[in-house]
Amino acid sequence: MATIALGVGTRTVSPVVGNRQPLGELEAPVSEMRHHSLQNIDNSWGDGWYDGDTESETEIEASPRMTSSPRLPVPVSRSVWAPGRPMPVMHTVRHITTKLHNTAVTSPPSKHRSNEESPPEFHMFFQTPDRNQEETLSRKRLQMTPLDAMSPEMFGDQENNNRLGPQPPKRTRVQRVPQPAHLSARLTALSKAQLVELLSKVVYERHPQLEQEVHTMFPEPDLSAHEDHLSALVRAVYKSFPRSRLGTARDVHIYRKVSRHLDHFRRECLHQGKALQFSQEWGACLDYTLRAWRCVSDLPTFDCPSHNAAKEQCYSGLAKQCKKALGQSFLEKERYNQFRPRFVKACQLNQQMEPCLRLLDDIIRDLP
Repeated sequence: MATIALGVGTRTVSPVVGNRQPLGELEAPVSEMRHHSLQNIDNSWGDGWYDGDTESETEIEASPRMTSSPRLPVPVSRSVWAPGRPMPVMHTVRHITTKLHNTAVTSPPSKHRSNEESPPEFHMFFQTPDRNQEETLSRKRLQMTPLDAMSPEMFGDQENNNRLGPQPPKRTRVQRVPQPAHLSARLTALSKAQLVELLSKVVYERHPQLEQEVHTMFPEPDLSAHEDHLSALVRAVYKSFPRSRLGTARDVHIYRKVSRHLDHFRRECLHQGKALQFSQEWGACLDYTLRAWRCVSDLPTFDCPSHNAAKEQCYSGLAKQCKKALGQSFLEKERYNQFRPRFVKACQLNQQMEPCLRLLDDIIRDLP
């Protein structure tokens, strides 16, 4: 905040920012301003300032403050200025501020500035006031032309005067046509029942003449997924074994932990065989029986015979499915000869496969 020394007191004045001038060029205006302010102060102390509640005009004139160094009076809310009398001191200070409206003084001396710029006998500093809109607009370097003042003549011929460069070509809207995915990719998302329904509708309803051709093109079922599923169930049975054993590895305590997994294996093993029987793929059914037989043999055998019921049910169920597949199948003799060594190994694992082996020998003997 800048301060003006007026001789009888100090007053803070804030001029508007203008072109800053050296302090030496402001000595004459400031001296004139001092004389003018002191004269107004002496005139305003006579009759023009009084307080209607506290002091009368006579009390103000005879006030001891006038005999000593006079100070600026501080008017209260009830102070009144009488018409026709000299201007109060506050108005005088405002007049001084208006007179210095376009004058600016350099900043106060600092450690980086020598004292020659600011003489010690006259220290006077001003604070930058708030800028009004007119001065702000006049100080801007780039002025925006109002829209109402703009005209086509200001820009000249737009076709010949391309000051902004050539306009980029407008992009044409691309018509996005939905492209269906490949048929094989879409078929992978369908379930087994949906695939059967789709193929039946295409062959039987739309193109009945393709039925025989499709039969000849049918491949052998892939049973690797069935075998992997049974192997995973066998691993789950052994993972359910408790780590701390109080008795033998095949006692009642162990069976109670793994009985649930044994029942799950039994259901899945027989269900997959029945699904192959329903499809009447007898060669695949015989192949599945021999694969599942090996997986059943990997199940644990418990001390109590009743705890091995799930394992025995798998053997008996697979043997029945195999016997039915041998009776319904019409395969080549070479294909039956390929199955016989596997049937012999299955009989070594469990004797319930022996009736199927004898039936297989009879079929091979009857074929030419």
